[in-house]
Amino acid sequence: MSESEIQSFIDIPESYQEYIETIFRLSVKRDLGKIKQITNIAIANYMDIKSSSVTNMLRKLSKKNLIRWKPRSKDIKLTPLGAKIGRKIVFNHVIMAIFLKNTLGIDDNEIIHKLACELEHHMKDPIMNAFKRIMGKKAIKDIEKKIDEGLDPEELDKVNIQVLPTPERILNEFGKEFINSYPDYKSAFLKEKENFLERY
Repeated sequence: MSESEIQSFIDIPESYQEYIETIFRLSVKRDLGKIKQITNIAIANYMDIKSSSVTNMLRKLSKKNLIRWKPRSKDIKLTPLGAKIGRKIVFNHVIMAIFLKNTLGIDDNEIIHKLACELEHHMKDPIMNAFKRIMGKKAIKDIEKKIDEGLDPEELDKVNIQVLPTPERILNEFGKEFINSYPDYKSAFLKEKENFLERY
């Protein structure tokens, strides 16, 4: 996202973001053939709210050029900017859910996703970039692929994505480079690695 688009994301009220996220999730389902179209009723059902509330918000989102919509539209679509923001919100949710579960050790999925839902709207790029550096490019690509395949963040526990670097993963990645450079020290390195992991 460009600087102006990032600023647009920051300036968008959280209530707007909730709708954009919902429409994005439904858009992925539509593109995968799981639903035929996105209507007011589909959004209302997904968010468990009244359809009249949806109509009011769609007007606001349309004025901000985040969706393509007219009254009685049979299919609601995100604009390119709206789609980028929706994908970013879902990505933020997944990253925070993984962090809460894998790093903080929270096991209750309801608590994880409630917290992730609150945090996803406030994760500015410097913070997310720090998470990306920790997780590594491959893990980030895996997450982005899963999102494009229709991953529901609330069902993240059903998907095996190892992203946060455990001490063992760090040692494995470092060990490959070390052993390639110093093959004579392979046995010594593996022994020290085993001793470290036992202590950890």
